[in-house]
Amino acid sequence: MVGSVAVQAQATAGHIFGKAPAGDTVRAKSTTNGMQRHVEVDEKGRYMLSSLPVGVYTVTLEENGKPVVKHLNVGVIVGRGIKVDFDCTQGECGQLANNQ
Repeated sequence: MVGSVAVQAQATAGHIFGKAPAGDTVRAKSTTNGMQRHVEVDEKGRYMLSSLPVGVYTVTLEENGKPVVKHLNVGVIVGRGIKVDFDCTQGECGQLANNQ
């Protein structure tokens, strides 16, 4: 291919990772364009949402399909990972959010 340049997703994207209760779902929604991506937390309590376009996101922890805790204004930067932890145990995250 003469004159073409390969552009990798990493060149225009970043990722969000962290800890959360195993089996719950973490959802990232762009406040810029409304794009959403979600992932289930693994058995070790870790998750990663990769190849997210640069921008600002709301990152939500969901238990049984219902949002219980949100992190607002999480900035995703080109080629970098942003750590967003949900420091609670399964079933208690909603109670913590209601008491704050």
